[in-house]
Amino acid sequence: MNKLKGFTLIELMVTIAILAIVSAIALPNLNEFLVRLRVDSQISELNRLLLTARNTAITSEQNVVVCPLASRSVTRTSACTTNWNNRITVFVDADNDGVFTPRVADPNNPGGTITSERLVTIKTRLETQDTIQFAGNRITYTPTGRVINNSGDINYCPNGYNDLSRAIEISLSGRFYRSSDTDNDGKDELRNGSEITCT
Repeated sequence: MNKLKGFTLIELMVTIAILAIVSAIALPNLNEFLVRLRVDSQISELNRLLLTARNTAITSEQNVVVCPLASRSVTRTSACTTNWNNRITVFVDADNDGVFTPRVADPNNPGGTITSERLVTIKTRLETQDTIQFAGNRITYTPTGRVINNSGDINYCPNGYNDLSRAIEISLSGRFYRSSDTDNDGKDELRNGSEITCT
């Protein structure tokens, strides 16, 4: 007669206890890893958005604005807001008023020819409880690639993980720089050495 072999109740309980201990150690690190991935992805997307805006301003020889628009419709006139968690748009500002206007009078043609302000790209709104913080309501690039208003820092602040916040610094020259952990303390710093603060 063949005997069936299996786990005893004690072996099963010891295995479950070991799995519980390993999970308790690994899960917090996994959560932090996933937050880091999300933050890095958003910073990369913001970096591409600024690069697109600057390059478009230089190649089109017109001002280009980066901002969250008040209206969700791209067919209506819309002003910039300070809610950077909403969709962030990049548009060619043909009349240099900082407002997205799908159809405007052409300032170079007094005959009243109508031109349109071109929407270049859109970054989707944040679907998480994270926040994007910036002091102004828009960033305007000139045809020389410089910023004419609101140079400063765009902070990305993950909800509940302020130590994992990252930033992009925008200088008046139009160049931008990602924050990095220069002192190896696990927190990103700006180029002047100060840590990123989320409010």
